[in-house]
Amino acid sequence: MSLPSAQEYDYEMGRLLHDRAEYSKALLHFEKACALFIVHKQYDRYVEALNYVLRILVEKEEAQKIQDAKEKLQDLVMKENLELGSRTHYILGLCSYYRDGQEIALEYFQKALKVALDKDNKLDMCYAIYGSQVVITRMENSKRL
Repeated sequence: MSLPSAQEYDYEMGRLLHDRAEYSKALLHFEKACALFIVHKQYDRYVEALNYVLRILVEKEEAQKIQDAKEKLQDLVMKENLELGSRTHYILGLCSYYRDGQEIALEYFQKALKVALDKDNKLDMCYAIYGSQVVITRMENSKRL
């Protein structure tokens, strides 16, 4: 039986700590995993780990770290011609909701829904619909004021 790679170890430790609501500790492991996934050109795994990083950063309201992570992701997408999954678009929508505005967040949520529909991923459809609903409701409430 072989030992897991360092990046897989950090990813799994991050998930364990995340599930235990130890987000600061989880973030450290996910960030290590991200760095190692990039080094080993495991880009799909990098994006999976980055989803957790971004989600934690949104909750911590770490705007500059979110922006830096998004830029690094965008550079990787362009360089390696990656296609992002529905969950990543949903998380980017969450990041944008608090910083870039509701219209941009809605675009991400709609893209998440399109990808989820194309893949027939019902759970991701739910996330995307929920995100869209929150933005649309907020926009309608803003118009009433």
